[in-house]
Amino acid sequence: MKRFYYIIFLSFFASCGLWDDAPGIPHQIVIDEFNVETSGVQGSSSHGVNEVWVYTSTDVLGVFPLPATIPYLQNGDEDLYINIAPGIKANGISATRKPYPFYNTLEIDIPFVAGKSDTLSFTTSYVDNAHIIVAEDFESANRFQASSTSTADVERTIDPDLVIEGEASGFIQLDTTHAHLTSTTQEQLYNLPCCSYLW
Repeated sequence: MKRFYYIIFLSFFASCGLWDDAPGIPHQIVIDEFNVETSGVQGSSSHGVNEVWVYTSTDVLGVFPLPATIPYLQNGDEDLYINIAPGIKANGISATRKPYPFYNTLEIDIPFVAGKSDTLSFTTSYVDNAHIIVAEDFESANRFQASSTSTADVERTIDPDLVIEGEASGFIQLDTTHAHLTSTTQEQLYNLPCCSYLW
């Protein structure tokens, strides 16, 4: 009988400790829309950004799918400072997600208010030192040529169900018959400057 009361006594005091670790009320940042602005020489403004990487001044807060709701907790009355970077699937592979280094990040520095929610639209552009060469827009031509070992081709299409924007797009169809494609432009190789990013 004594053992029964002893277990109840410990359980009671152990459960009281749970309330001491309550996390508090976060300030929420909601990113409801993401857009890319480009100049006339930078090509399309379409993008493959489907998540954001969020950093504090000292740590990674997390990766959030778009549209994103980002909860932030802090002690004291300091301003809420976070840096938000666009995220992509590198080479279209889900297992290789990373921040996209060629788009500018969004910096947020506002007073922290527990329970408050701020909704923002994230519009970005290419970083200043990005060198962009548009190989082909497919509006009037198709400079891509498949190698002799390829079983698929890069084609120009004006099918409105396939065109992303403008009057035409490049189209590649891969299936069991057309399973491999190695393609280059018919123009000379582009002299791209060296950079520190490897894909």
